[in-house]
Amino acid sequence: MVRALLALACGILAARAWPGPPSSWVVALLASAALALLALAWRPALWLGLGLAGLAWALAAALQVQADQLAASLENRTLWLEGRVAGLPSRAGGVTHFELVQARSRRAALPSRVRLRWHGAPTLREGERWRLAATLARPRGQVNPGGLDYEAWLLVALGQQAV
Repeated sequence: MVRALLALACGILAARAWPGPPSSWVVALLASAALALLALAWRPALWLGLGLAGLAWALAAALQVQADQLAASLENRTLWLEGRVAGLPSRAGGVTHFELVQARSRRAALPSRVRLRWHGAPTLREGERWRLAATLARPRGQVNPGGLDYEAWLLVALGQQAV
């Protein structure tokens, strides 16, 4: 059992070394190969199958995150957004940070969850619906080695990419 879990974990960790974004056909091929190997009763094939299953699972999760990102064509564009405030907004130095879920725009498809900052915002409460103009930007990754990787932090904190 421990070896099986270790094989699955190794497959999941192998996704970190994957070069670039995966394609859906590669994930389907890996999942099919994992199922074929798991069907065999041979023990080394079982471990390899679990490793491939972990890799396919992690790459499928990466595909899901990639599909829910802000399109590059919307970067630095101002759009009217409408959505519901989720979580507790934080206020520091006159700037309010909050998440907008179920965000919609008439002109473009948006990610399901958008993180915004509003200078001089009124008091926001969880559950309120707002319609506002926002200039959209994609999250930036690590700029300084050893510093905060904001893009990775958003992935963990929000469960997906955000604006």
